[in-house]
Amino acid sequence: MSSQQQKLKVFADRNDYSEKSLFKPLRDQGYDVQTYEGSSFMWILNNSESKREYVRQAKGASAIVVIPCIGKIDREIMESIGPSLKVIATHSVGFDHIDLEAAR
Repeated sequence: MSSQQQKLKVFADRNDYSEKSLFKPLRDQGYDVQTYEGSSFMWILNNSESKREYVRQAKGASAIVVIPCIGKIDREIMESIGPSLKVIATHSVGFDHIDLEAAR
């Protein structure tokens, strides 16, 4: 990424792996990698208050990295993050926690 390009934001649902090398290649390429800052990431999207906080922190992200135990990534969340959202990556076996129709 050139210095003239805007830094793309990557938002991850967990902060316990942010210090490891998982995101180092993205940071090395100039991506702005941010992680959810909350007391717990478990089922955060099932509670309206923590869901609003998740969206507030993820707003403007180009990509989000999610796991099933945060809850469902639905149309409301995708639209709330904004039109910059282009990638939803999951580090799981399945993808039932992502509304695929809304993601199209």
